[in-house]
Amino acid sequence: CMEMLKALSAVSVNSSLFTVPPWKNPYLLAGVAAPFALHLMVVQVPSFAQVFSLTTLTKRDWKKVLACSLPILLLEEILKAIGRNVERHADAASIAAHQAPAEEAAVAPVVEARATEEAASTDE
Repeated sequence: CMEMLKALSAVSVNSSLFTVPPWKNPYLLAGVAAPFALHLMVVQVPSFAQVFSLTTLTKRDWKKVLACSLPILLLEEILKAIGRNVERHADAASIAAHQAPAEEAAVAPVVEARATEEAASTDE
């Protein structure tokens, strides 16, 4: 169950599960639904559970499964948010680094002209 929730979260590497929902990728949904259905069948259908020597899960058991699974989803969303924040800061630093040389190049002729004017005025 944990890995299937994690797979749903992976519909986008950077975007939140809430901004890019899993139903945007039907193949992902099918890839999660099929194993989940098989898990349910093996655990809940008595004849299959007997073959695999399993017992059916109670509502309390399913709550425990969800309690262990949902933090994984929460952690994935937190990691995505951190990644977006780091990426945003890196992009801003990159833009600033590209703008600085252009600004310096635009300012340099003005500084040189002023220096020439000052030199000419002190020579007079």
